[in-house]
Amino acid sequence: MRLYLRLFSLVCLFTSVSAQSCDLCAIYTSLEAQNPSSHSLQLGVAEQFSYYGTLRKEGRFQENEKHEHMASFITQFFAGYSINKSNSLQLILPYVNKRYARVTEETRQMGTEAGIGDVALLLKHRLMSLRDNDYQTQVDFFGGVKLPTGDSDLLATEPSHEEAHKSTPPLLRRLHEGHDHAGEYESAVHNHDLALGTGSVDFPTGVSFLARKDRFLATVELQYFIRTKGRADYRYANELLWKIASGWYLSTEHERTLLARVNVLGEYKEKDTQNGVNDESTGVTAFYAGPGILFTMSGRFFLEAAFDFPLNVENTGTQLVADYRARSAIKYRF
Repeated sequence: MRLYLRLFSLVCLFTSVSAQSCDLCAIYTSLEAQNPSSHSLQLGVAEQFSYYGTLRKEGRFQENEKHEHMASFITQFFAGYSINKSNSLQLILPYVNKRYARVTEETRQMGTEAGIGDVALLLKHRLMSLRDNDYQTQVDFFGGVKLPTGDSDLLATEPSHEEAHKSTPPLLRRLHEGHDHAGEYESAVHNHDLALGTGSVDFPTGVSFLARKDRFLATVELQYFIRTKGRADYRYANELLWKIASGWYLSTEHERTLLARVNVLGEYKEKDTQNGVNDESTGVTAFYAGPGILFTMSGRFFLEAAFDFPLNVENTGTQLVADYRARSAIKYRF
């Protein structure tokens, strides 16, 4: 029965649920359905792959005639240390790789932006834990800080649509209104999508709820990211992420367990700003869902895999949104 309580080894943030900018806020949190042993060490790696190939303008589907796309690989190396049965620390070091194709001023660009992302340090605290042999309820909280260690130089060259509009002579502005011009194509792969970090000191917070009854397990998690102004006066908007998951234990052998579950995820984010002006291509409200599995062995080795598919995406401006996302993680407790 103890192995049942070890099954919920991680709740992964969305980490990127729909818009590209969310990749930068993806923080892996390992919140477990057991009281951690004091002074124990956990090491692991989490991978998230997202493919962006669907073009949307103001929430409406558009033909991606320019064949713009972006493949985002976010690899997070993490180490956790349990101070006692209620408190633990977790350090996260991400490596970001973004491969893209985009069109700017009718010139097609293909390239890769890769490097270290923004390092995060989290403090996790167990607010409540009630359990018996067949039932368990648990509430966890975490808060921390994310440092601007990722390269954010691209934000210094991020064009502001509103500023560009203001800089256009009034006569030309009136002539352009209501007309599409081949030379004025707006790329859906923006510099803020390709930046490896936010360039700001940010504060991730979150709370999770877990309930288990016999072989059934349900979890709810909320995460909220408080962001500050960063590189080139660019400020990524605060963001709310949520996740609901329910699953059933397919196997509960003594040395190994297997959980199958369904995940439903959501994201709400306002528009980013630069120099106090809204970046019109950054707001999003989205819902995703998909299957996942979780495998454990001997209460020390944990393996997770999941796929997320879009249910509904409402965005501002012109953006590429994710066609799908694949997530996986491996962790070992010493």
